[in-house]
Amino acid sequence: MTEILLIGGIALLFFGPSRLPSLGQALGKTISNFKKGLQDTNGEEIDRRQISGSSERPQILNREEG
Repeated sequence: MTEILLIGGIALLFFGPSRLPSLGQALGKTISNFKKGLQDTNGEEIDRRQISGSSERPQILNREEG
């Protein structure tokens, strides 16, 4: 809790009380757009699996260099 107050106080000092609400609104929109993008990506992944007929997740192979 104290970390949030500290970050808020620093933001208030840097941006001032007039710009802080608009920055908060922009941050909220950015987070919501990011979440929507993640949901869209997950939906596309499911669609691709249904089209290919595979319900398995693709395997990722790790190669060691050396």
